[in-house]
Amino acid sequence: MAGGDSPGRAAGLAAGQEQGGQAQLGAGPGAVTAYTATRDGVLEPFPARVSTMPAIAGLWSTGADLVRLATGWPELLPAALAREALTPQAEPESGRIRVGLGWLLDGGTAAHAGVGLEAIALLRSRVRDRRTYVVLTSRAVTVEALDDSLRRTLLNA
Repeated sequence: MAGGDSPGRAAGLAAGQEQGGQAQLGAGPGAVTAYTATRDGVLEPFPARVSTMPAIAGLWSTGADLVRLATGWPELLPAALAREALTPQAEPESGRIRVGLGWLLDGGTAAHAGVGLEAIALLRSRVRDRRTYVVLTSRAVTVEALDDSLRRTLLNA
């Protein structure tokens, strides 16, 4: 980004107040309503916030971009290197996930995840055909149970 703009400003999120790495968004036409889950599992409206802290290496992405990456990344590399990326680089301890070059390898799938202040991104692809799902949250919530259910569905499809 040029001119010292924050990501929120670059995305046109000038409404609201930036404080502590978060931009408070105002209401208006087309505004998105954020929700939080109560302990009883009920969704309640929650003030919308967008992180204005730079992503790692300044990279920002959408869910659609992540799916395109997962389904097309092998064509960006020489074939031998793409195969190596999905090859375990060391024998894991019993019951542990194997690690490729940038990928976590688990039972026929390859995954990559990241966590921010209040966000989680998870990308998982079935190795044999690159069928992919992406989980993005704008809250720091655990996604392991969802990932486990989706991974089982992906492997059984």
